[in-house]
Amino acid sequence: GMYTVVLTATNSCGNSTVSRAVNITVVSTTVAYRDTELLIFPNPTDGLVMIRIKGAEIGDYILSLTNHIGQVVKQDVVGKIGEVVSIPLDLSDIPSGAYTVWVKSDGGICVMNIIKQ
Repeated sequence: GMYTVVLTATNSCGNSTVSRAVNITVVSTTVAYRDTELLIFPNPTDGLVMIRIKGAEIGDYILSLTNHIGQVVKQDVVGKIGEVVSIPLDLSDIPSGAYTVWVKSDGGICVMNIIKQ
């Protein structure tokens, strides 16, 4: 739909406001997990991180790491057979920057950002 974005800048000289109409198109809808905890630590990291999924459903999860333009940098399928699963992820072979971790299953999706130093 169409939305109006308003930016107001204020400094010692006064205020300046600019508004623009933007059209936002939803290209995908996904159900987020309820009663699920996703932890990624340490964050920021210089190499190895641990991804911990607690709660939600038992089964296969697709773990994806995407860069700032949405390209999949790493991907793996992991099985969750209990209440908690911990997955080590080695980021030492990728460049420094901001990344997004996607954890998907038939029941929904969890998304979290991570910084590689």
